[in-house]
Amino acid sequence: MKQEAASSPSLLLYLIKPQLLSLVSLALLISNLLFYLRIQHLELAVSNQGFTGIHTYGERWRPFHTYTQYSEVNQSESDAAWRRFTTTGFVAIPHHQAAEAGLPLAEDFPDDPSKGVYVLDGFHQLHCVIYLRDTIKDLMAGGTLDPQSDTDSERLVHINHCYDALRQAIQCRADDTPLYIPLRSKRTGDGQLRRCRDWNALTVWAERYSACWPTGHCG
Repeated sequence: MKQEAASSPSLLLYLIKPQLLSLVSLALLISNLLFYLRIQHLELAVSNQGFTGIHTYGERWRPFHTYTQYSEVNQSESDAAWRRFTTTGFVAIPHHQAAEAGLPLAEDFPDDPSKGVYVLDGFHQLHCVIYLRDTIKDLMAGGTLDPQSDTDSERLVHINHCYDALRQAIQCRADDTPLYIPLRSKRTGDGQLRRCRDWNALTVWAERYSACWPTGHCG
């Protein structure tokens, strides 16, 4: 009887061991699945497919040029070209959709607290280019930047931010396209074809989901 009693725990352990292993395996499987889904959500926000879905329009071959209407020496012509960029890229995205894409929680959209306010990075980068251009134009026209002035010190902070934001964007993309060096010209890569996303499609998306209701244009 003593021998049978002593062997009972071992027998019980022998019987439940397969069930324990199955439960542990199932728990690990669920944990790995949840981790995989989380990674997929995080990758969506930084993948080549992007967030807006404009990749479905396909990429287009476009020539890059050393000089364009945006770099025209005639300021009235180049100013007119730059003024066509009126969309700021501030958009209202439902909080649940942003969370599913792995985006950080944003400030509530005042007209609809179920949405958060974001700015599309392409438009943020373009804003920085325009801001730096306007600053250079102002200095060329005789303007000054006084670090001791509160207003100018804020401008300097903005300028430094824009330089650094553009640097980070450039290094993040790490574009490895070889640009040809012309035989008798300094116009490196002039006319070379590049694969580009559709900026017009991005603009349409930004205006459709604009946080600058009702016009789509902030300011």
